[in-house]
Amino acid sequence: MIRRVMFVGLAASLVVAGSSLALADAQRWTFNDLSSEQIEDVLDRAADVLTYEQSVDGVGRPMWQVEHVDTGLRFRLYVYDDESEDPEDYESLLARAGFAMPTPPTVWTVNGFNQSKRFARAFLNEDGDPIIESDLDLFGGVTEDAILRFVLRFAVTLNEFASYIGYR
Repeated sequence: MIRRVMFVGLAASLVVAGSSLALADAQRWTFNDLSSEQIEDVLDRAADVLTYEQSVDGVGRPMWQVEHVDTGLRFRLYVYDDESEDPEDYESLLARAGFAMPTPPTVWTVNGFNQSKRFARAFLNEDGDPIIESDLDLFGGVTEDAILRFVLRFAVTLNEFASYIGYR
């Protein structure tokens, strides 16, 4: 009986220790903010589908021009630092693309697209050009795989939007 109690106690200790190690591993790969290098690490994982070039936006923050290899469609990936103490740690991402078209879609067409999608929003800008965008808030932590999925999902949705509005 004492051996059985000791075995159960040892097994419980190993489970708790294993859970702690798994939790530590999960925390190590969960991000509440990202550096430029970490963003590029994620984009590098999609190198068979996307190419990118880093530049800066209008206020001097890093930005990436991303192109889908198969479709040639391009979008920009912007970073935002909401309240971080370190201005190099970005707390959210914005994927955005716009289309200059001789005959842009109507607001009703764009609204129809919005009604059929969950992870992006589309609108007409002040010039009447169609814009599509999607945000990823890192608050609470996201994994590198979730960030990669965000970027790849936007590339797919961008292609769907281009077809929907008659761009291609």
